[in-house]
Amino acid sequence: MLGLLPPNGRLVEGQVLFKGRDLARMSKAELEKVRGNEIGMILQDAMTSLNPLLTIGEQVGEVFKYHQGVTNKAELRRKSVEVLEKVKIPAAESRLDSYPFQFSGGMRQRVSIAINVALSPDLLICDEPTTALDVTVQLQILKLLRELQQEQSMAIVFVTHDLHLAAQFCDDVAIMYGGRVVESGPVREVFENPVHPYTEGLLNAVPSLSAYSERLVAIPGQQPSLSNLPPGCRYAPRCSMATDQCRAQYPDWFEWNEGERRVACWLTEERLVGCH
Repeated sequence: MLGLLPPNGRLVEGQVLFKGRDLARMSKAELEKVRGNEIGMILQDAMTSLNPLLTIGEQVGEVFKYHQGVTNKAELRRKSVEVLEKVKIPAAESRLDSYPFQFSGGMRQRVSIAINVALSPDLLICDEPTTALDVTVQLQILKLLRELQQEQSMAIVFVTHDLHLAAQFCDDVAIMYGGRVVESGPVREVFENPVHPYTEGLLNAVPSLSAYSERLVAIPGQQPSLSNLPPGCRYAPRCSMATDQCRAQYPDWFEWNEGERRVACWLTEERLVGCH
């Protein structure tokens, strides 16, 4: 979306529309104005997303210096303290001169969040923002993100493999397989009434605290290589309900509830009858 991938990643078709503009067709200079200013991104690993050679103050202040042209050191420091306090970092003034290694994982992630919400972007992309954090810190980070979202009227794209987090945090969900969305809709509807066999398989594999089972239900087979995708539906080789049509042709979108629910599966109609 933000053009951050090295040459091994490229857009082969389609659009990335943001406020009526196609990000995929923007020049490098145009994208640089969007990044940080209109769209922020919290990277996956809190331990390595900050520069170990620069102080926290230098890294937070860089946002204001680059996007707002602030060069006065006192003003940069004031703005940096303000945004660190917003993400609830204690003794923010004194922590500006610290280096990332002097912060815990949770505090480093708070600094990353501070950098990316400093300019009140319209959209925040969170790529596995709670990876490598313990459960208690995960909940603190999610609570902080929710508070910032409400305060700044900010949309969030939350990328995760943790279905529990998606259920707690998201309004809508898109389930992906083999590089494509296979089912999407309001999170509660999708999780309570999954239609695509892959979504159903994922939910069946989630451990339950209320029911004892000796073994979890696993999806057979392996995910396909993106450089050698099977013909037809990419999930067909692992799907117990796959037909010849599934193996030969990628399914069209099936939509209902005025387009709120979408599924890419040839078996959608008969599965909907079974679900209801």
